[in-house]
Amino acid sequence: MNIKKVLTSIVVVVIVVVLLLTVVLLVQASNPQVQTNRVTSSSSSKSSVSETSSSTSSKAESKWEQSAEGWTNEGKETNCETLSFNSPVNTSLVKSILYPGQVRGEFKPHGGFIFNTKSNAVEVKAPFDAVLVEGSRYIEGGETQYLFRFISDCGIMYAFDHILIPSEELMNIASTFPEAKVNDSRTTLVNPQVRFAEGDILATEVGFKKTKNYSMDFGLYDLTTKNEASEDPTFVTKYVKSYLASTALCWLDNLNEPDKTTLKALPGGDSKAKKTSFYCK
Repeated sequence: MNIKKVLTSIVVVVIVVVLLLTVVLLVQASNPQVQTNRVTSSSSSKSSVSETSSSTSSKAESKWEQSAEGWTNEGKETNCETLSFNSPVNTSLVKSILYPGQVRGEFKPHGGFIFNTKSNAVEVKAPFDAVLVEGSRYIEGGETQYLFRFISDCGIMYAFDHILIPSEELMNIASTFPEAKVNDSRTTLVNPQVRFAEGDILATEVGFKKTKNYSMDFGLYDLTTKNEASEDPTFVTKYVKSYLASTALCWLDNLNEPDKTTLKALPGGDSKAKKTSFYCK
């Protein structure tokens, strides 16, 4: 009888143990699923962040494409404020201003600076953040000259011409352009486009050494719209030979103070056109 009770007790214990083991196994079987779900959720979250980051990066590095009408970019910024910037050169070195939108031999959408220095040494800085989209090197007056065009995320382009000594970074890029030819300033697209930040040094010398010409061209263009001058059919017929004439701006109006007042007070650099301009009022 006692043996029977003992055996019964053993059976009960065994059953309890089996039940406990079953419960443990069920818990263990369910935990990996929970862990898997967490990992999956974490991976999904990471993927989402990556996609957002990639999208943001793509927008920041969106590419400007050249077209017959100028430049286009589906990823350009659209929430843009009116542009204002500091002069790309030290205003105390400027003697006079070549006004944009005037006839100087032929119509010139761009303007420029004439310096009071006794050498070509003038530091040129990027006026605002933009990517370098094209440039050229060519020979004029027996000297190699450099032209560069940059476009901001909002579609504002600025250009410098008659750069004598570009920065090291720009010189490295320009070395990939076709060999300089006499009076052939046709541009070469820069691919991949290179971003330059406001204040980056773009050049250390400008103009022509042989003739002691201490000057530089500077142009500003709004690629998102046509300027007021291009609403005049006569202006269009006579002067609009490319998108440059119909998008150029009076960049003096976009300068921050005191640069704006300082440079507007200077005389016009061209002896005939002086301060007359189709863009500057």
